[in-house]
Amino acid sequence: MTGVQTCALPIVRPFRLAGHSWGAYTALHYAATRPSSVSRLFLIDGGVASIRDRFGATWAEAEAQMAPHSFDGVNLEALEGMIRERWLGDAFRPELLPLALSVFDISNPDQVRARLPRAQHLQIALALWEYDPLTDFARLSTATLAIIAVAGTERTPLMETSAAAAQAACPPLRIRWMEHTIHDVPWQRPAELAALLQT
Repeated sequence: MTGVQTCALPIVRPFRLAGHSWGAYTALHYAATRPSSVSRLFLIDGGVASIRDRFGATWAEAEAQMAPHSFDGVNLEALEGMIRERWLGDAFRPELLPLALSVFDISNPDQVRARLPRAQHLQIALALWEYDPLTDFARLSTATLAIIAVAGTERTPLMETSAAAAQAACPPLRIRWMEHTIHDVPWQRPAELAALLQT
């Protein structure tokens, strides 16, 4: 393409692979299906529990919960308030605001929009709802650390049973529980997470 510079970085295999949230399921599947490519796998608050178990036995149930928020009529000021109060809460720091805003198109401050269109969001959600992580855990040979965020100190029954089932299916799997931690672990506890990714 004229006027466009590209830069290809060499990928040295095997490499360490980390995935967060929905990305953890992608990382799990990649490592399970390409064992020679991944030397160490990190699943950051995702990839362990079945989406079907979390959000509903039917897609209609899950879709209602996994559908993206409608931002119709939401301006930039209101969005920033939602990020501070509802999304990040006590974990909010001013330097996180640009990161949170990066997933939105804010070119029109009077009407913000999610960068990921609703149809594509639901397409991804459906694929995750249909995916069974235990199938990939059963064939995973890579040393794996699952980092699970716990809002307070009490683990939910689903957290416990999902972690136990994954460990039974995959002996190389270790679990690290992070208490008093929100889902966005990389934003709330970046230094602690970075240390874990070095292990």
